[in-house]
Amino acid sequence: MAEGRCQGFGAADEAVFERFAACYASHVENEERLAYPQARGLLPEATQAAMGREMAVRRGADLSRR
Repeated sequence: MAEGRCQGFGAADEAVFERFAACYASHVENEERLAYPQARGLLPEATQAAMGREMAVRRGADLSRR
C-alpha cells in the first residue's frame, strides 16, 4: 500500500478476519440475549437512551439530524 498498490490479503489474514467476525457475532448475540434485557429491566429509559447515543457516536453516527 505504501507504493500505491494493494497486494491483497493472504490465507492467514483471511483466517484472522473470520475469527474476529465470529467473536464479534458472538459478542453481539450475548449483548442482545443477556446484557440488554438486564439493562432494560434495571436502568431508567433516560439512561438507556444516553447509553444508546454514546454508542452511536463512538461508531460515527451523525445524531444532529435526529
